[in-house]
Amino acid sequence: MFLVDSERWKNPQIQIGDNRFKTERSAANGHFKGRIHLGQDEIVDQIEDGLLGFSAITEVDDKREFSSQVQLLPSEGVSVISDIDDTIKEIMVLDKRELLANTFLRPYQSVEGMAGIYSDWEKGGAAFHYVSSSPWQLYPFLAQFMGQEGFPRGAFHLKQFRAKDRSLFKMFASSEETKPPIIRSIFETWPEHRFILVGDSGEKDPEIYGQIAREFPDRVRHIFIRRVEGADNTAERFDASFSGLSTSRWTLFSDPQRIRSIPLETAE
Repeated sequence: MFLVDSERWKNPQIQIGDNRFKTERSAANGHFKGRIHLGQDEIVDQIEDGLLGFSAITEVDDKREFSSQVQLLPSEGVSVISDIDDTIKEIMVLDKRELLANTFLRPYQSVEGMAGIYSDWEKGGAAFHYVSSSPWQLYPFLAQFMGQEGFPRGAFHLKQFRAKDRSLFKMFASSEETKPPIIRSIFETWPEHRFILVGDSGEKDPEIYGQIAREFPDRVRHIFIRRVEGADNTAERFDASFSGLSTSRWTLFSDPQRIRSIPLETAE
């Protein structure tokens, strides 16, 4: 997945039901985007369990099929923005040797108890947005792992990465530059949603989430941070990260059962 030839300046099309849509030209890394407007009557027959299917249109002689689903959310509600590595999947990001082994050589291992907690939140009406510094090339494996472990479906927001641009270790560089713009975009896309932010102390989640909560004081219900062994878990760090926020708005935990004891509707 890291060695495929990225096709730049292409004009992909996708199909939803009987409708075809053009997108913007693909960038140097092969990624493309576009905005599609659909009326309710155009998609009502295509929706199944809150999901809308779509597929890529290939050349006439290309028999491959590429399809996926988009999650449809109501205008109002509660969304969970969750990190992946060391928050719901064990990876040991602070140890580069273990990081690489857990990413490329070993079966993925979930953080015990987190899938059940997220499932409870989903039953309570929460939607999920998985925002991670992992590169897009790992998406198929992450999606398969999370499905097998019982994590709720949700949108994935991963790092765009080309092997020719950066060293291997840069692939897992600090999230301070990549995560905040994505999170702000989610907030702007769903202006009537309130948010639960879940991350860990291994990298910069406390600092990022604290800043987001100060920018959107009425939109963040609660922040949950998992303490990672070997990270800076000092009171001074968390006091600085959550400066200006009431201590009732953020929770540190080592045992995920502490989250389970806080129902989603009371995480204020």
